[in-house]
Amino acid sequence: MKSTKQKPTAVFSCDELPVAVIISHQQTGRIISYNHEARKLLGLPAKTGRALTIKKIRPLGLPSKPIKKTNTYVRYASVAHKTVSGKNVSLTVLRKPMIHQNVKCYFDFLEDTIELNELKESIGKTSLDAFISIDEHQTIHDWNSMAENIFGWKKKEVLGHKLVDFIVPKVHQARHQAGFKNYINTGRSTILNKLIEITAIDKSGREFPIELIVTHAKENGRHFFYSFIRDISTRKQAEETLIDSENKLKKSQSIAGIGSWEMHGNFSEVYWSDEFYRMHGLQPQSVKPSTRLRLSMVHPHDRAKLEKAINGALKEGKPYSIEKRIVLPNKEVRWVLSTRRGYD
Repeated sequence: MKSTKQKPTAVFSCDELPVAVIISHQQTGRIISYNHEARKLLGLPAKTGRALTIKKIRPLGLPSKPIKKTNTYVRYASVAHKTVSGKNVSLTVLRKPMIHQNVKCYFDFLEDTIELNELKESIGKTSLDAFISIDEHQTIHDWNSMAENIFGWKKKEVLGHKLVDFIVPKVHQARHQAGFKNYINTGRSTILNKLIEITAIDKSGREFPIELIVTHAKENGRHFFYSFIRDISTRKQAEETLIDSENKLKKSQSIAGIGSWEMHGNFSEVYWSDEFYRMHGLQPQSVKPSTRLRLSMVHPHDRAKLEKAINGALKEGKPYSIEKRIVLPNKEVRWVLSTRRGYD
């Protein structure tokens, strides 16, 4: 009986896969086949030419050290490739040695990292905040124009250098280093994905307050940290000015023996000054302000005329000025002048 030798067939069709795949000869590097996704990614011709080799699309070869190695595959990060049109692209390569049509081959599965890089670049250009990214060694990789404006350092001056040497005040450096090291070793952090306030320094050495949020991601097996930073010096100065004004008002009211209160809407009181509490025999902030409580402290014989004045103020916006008696918790009776002015 005559036997026939069956022609070997491919293990599977690469076009069935949703990722780019290139099959190459292990010894010669000649590209045997590739799928539709690889054609799109690298601009390869519809048919494989015998002269097309891995060296032509990957002129620098693979890195000496992979980011992951197992018994079945090796993974490489940020591998430089060149498209047929001459464009340079950075790809992640997962390489599996396999037998294809009785030939020892490499199956290279390619992942496009361009989109992530373009996204980071877009964020850096359009963000209204300073955008800075660093790796697990605290080396600066991204530094947008707002970071240049806020910190005074140009991008070319900081890329490839340690972040701590440029914007972290000396008083915070030890804690910064310890927290960073702890996260790399344990995966635990007290600041990731939280809005925090801290101080930073600029190129001139000026220390100023910032608002900061830090996020983390792993790219090709490496840790990267992305910071969005806002200079809040103006806001802090405004807050300090407001606090200073409030303190001066409290001091003036204390000297003059004048208390104040605010009422919003229908009998809804939201604020009593410290002196208002004191003249009613109460400790400042000891009770929640309310119209009901304020009326309860008015002498019973004066309560009706005050309620009438308040109703007129609420309905028609009328101001009033009434002399009335208030009764303190120790039963002491005091005469006070109550004046209300409305504001549009």
